[in-house]
Amino acid sequence: MNWLYMVAQSFEVLNIPTLVYLKRGREVERQNLVRRKEDVEERLKRLLGHR
Repeated sequence: MNWLYMVAQSFEVLNIPTLVYLKRGREVERQNLVRRKEDVEERLKRLLGHR
């Protein structure tokens, strides 16, 4: 079995692209069908506590 498939299956990824944000190895949030770099930056800032 392909390792990418195994990772996607373990996080129940159904759409591509999907970003899974982890903290200490556990999922804290996810973003499906991300289109813009700014969306990712904003989510990371919020998760890291930056304004």
